[in-house]
Amino acid sequence: KAVTLNNNLNTGSYYGRQFTVGGTLFCGTSIVSGSGQFFLNAGGTLGIGDTNGIASGTTASGNIQTTTSVSPTRTFSSAANYIYNGIAAQVTGSGLPTTVASLTISNANGVGLSRDVLVNGTLTFTSGRLKTSSNILRLVAAATVSGAGSSTGWVVGNLSKSFDVGQNWSFRFELGDDAASSYTPAALASMGVGTAGTLTATVTASPEPNLASGSGIS
Repeated sequence: KAVTLNNNLNTGSYYGRQFTVGGTLFCGTSIVSGSGQFFLNAGGTLGIGDTNGIASGTTASGNIQTTTSVSPTRTFSSAANYIYNGIAAQVTGSGLPTTVASLTISNANGVGLSRDVLVNGTLTFTSGRLKTSSNILRLVAAATVSGAGSSTGWVVGNLSKSFDVGQNWSFRFELGDDAASSYTPAALASMGVGTAGTLTATVTASPEPNLASGSGIS
């Protein structure tokens, strides 16, 4: 089931109360607060609309702001799904786990990655760009990217993909520039891998420094 918050939700003052999400909770800009514990379970989905994303610990920031003397205060599962669908520009926040089941970007004003994150399932773009800054968005070998494109969104910054040993690997790094609004993906096709490892691709606004002057490639 999916639930959408239209107003702020207070879990009450009883520290032993637990607020658990096993289905889908769309927060919008509403805040879940109070003295209860918050759990986003494996397989659950959290729609995040706050500009500060979600925060760990007891930080009064983001959509989830529960505080309790019982540990853990907030639990965001690494096997859950996260959707950033705010209206204003967002950051993912310190509460986004370093590993997630899936990550969806649905914010035309963009989302900033607050830390390195590994995606085990699908990275989806419906609108807006994911800006990694110095952080890295990592995809396991079985992970996929869906919906990226010039009219939807792409990764601005660092995108890393793992490859297992095998033949005929193909993958497209869904990358682009931010300032120039240029979608410039890089594709690999029919690649043989003798030793499992990762490749990281990034986009820079300036020409590649190792290219010879006048090559016509930038």
